[in-house]
Amino acid sequence: MLVGQELTDRQDELQSTGTPGQRTVFISECPGQKGQQYCKRLFLHGALGKDTGYYRCYYKDINAIIDGITAVSIYAFVRDPLQPFLMRGESSDNLETIFITRFATHVIVPCLVTIPDLNVTLHSHSGPLETSGMKWDNKQGWSFPRYVIDSAPMVIVACLVTLEGKQYSSDNYFIHTTGSKIYEVKLFPEEPVELMVGESLTLNCTAMVEFNAGVDIQWSYPGKQMNSWVETKPQREALSHATEAVQVLTIHRVNVTDTGPYICNVSSMEATEILQTQVIVHERPFINLDYRDGPVVEVTAGQPSFKLQLNVSAFPTPETQWFKDGVLMNQRPEFKKKRIRMHSNHALEIKDVCQEDAGLYMVVLKNSAALLERRLNITLVVNVPPEIYEKKAAAPSSPYRSGSSQTLKCTASGFPVPNISWKWRAWGPCVINSTEKRL
Repeated sequence: MLVGQELTDRQDELQSTGTPGQRTVFISECPGQKGQQYCKRLFLHGALGKDTGYYRCYYKDINAIIDGITAVSIYAFVRDPLQPFLMRGESSDNLETIFITRFATHVIVPCLVTIPDLNVTLHSHSGPLETSGMKWDNKQGWSFPRYVIDSAPMVIVACLVTLEGKQYSSDNYFIHTTGSKIYEVKLFPEEPVELMVGESLTLNCTAMVEFNAGVDIQWSYPGKQMNSWVETKPQREALSHATEAVQVLTIHRVNVTDTGPYICNVSSMEATEILQTQVIVHERPFINLDYRDGPVVEVTAGQPSFKLQLNVSAFPTPETQWFKDGVLMNQRPEFKKKRIRMHSNHALEIKDVCQEDAGLYMVVLKNSAALLERRLNITLVVNVPPEIYEKKAAAPSSPYRSGSSQTLKCTASGFPVPNISWKWRAWGPCVINSTEKRL
């Protein structure tokens, strides 16, 4: 069937104009009819047997291509007595595989012919086949019920025809019963990949499929059409419970233009699964460092945990050092007691925050090989809730004598320094909104 790109390729293959004897193809306008005012003609000069097949004309600006509504098709036989069978592939061993799934009810052997009225027979290299239910169609080939091959361990067939006393054979067809389920697809590495220019990239797409299933694994990636340095290597291994199909993609020396999505498309006869990952190629090492919460950060004493966090963008991952008041953190006692620890995202975590944790912190990110270094200072303020010490002392056991002079003392601590104020309340049971007087 010559449609879309296939017809375009055929036109490229042939000359649009030429001398007599040359194969040419061209499309021309033609007068329309009442109610059918649009008309075009396809001319194919010097046709060969391989031009046999369906030809379709359709409206190119309509997505739905439906024969009889937006399209019309015709099957053309190009009679070639020297090539009665239409060769489908370019395989040197003349062996094609027909995959049959567990849901298939019929088998179709597509030995197409260039002459419609031939007497074609089906020959089995694996022994005689039951002929009941077999049907011949000169546009499709031989078809027969699935049960015909179910009992045979291996079936290889070919179509035969005798023309002018000479016997011709089609390609051989290996009928292969296969599974179709895709159990699981994994892409390794699972996380996005970052590389430097000149480094090697290796991605692994692994599919666990039903035993003996035919599966096609294809990669899509930036520069697929022009990057000749990409290598893909298929692997297949039958396991006890399934079949493992693997496709490994390797680019030995990446460039910035290799940045982008890498998509693994796994297809069986009845299912398709797609996974993708992101690859980023950097031209040179870099470190970008900035505040997450500003240069001054406040925390309250008593918090179970607190993190000094940063905004960091760097490649490759730099070495991280934290200092407090000029002293390297891993040399301080609180670090050795595991009350303070550094995280892989460069954050510094302080557990059981206390007032002594206040101070000037400095983070240093280094890439010694690239001679890169970035520094940032953060002032940590630890707020301590006010505490009145007299509240902890025991209340007097007897009331003061009327008219006597007494000195009341209030001692409080906290950070920032708390403000102290006095209030007087008439003696009596504690009542909300009771009369108060400021001293």
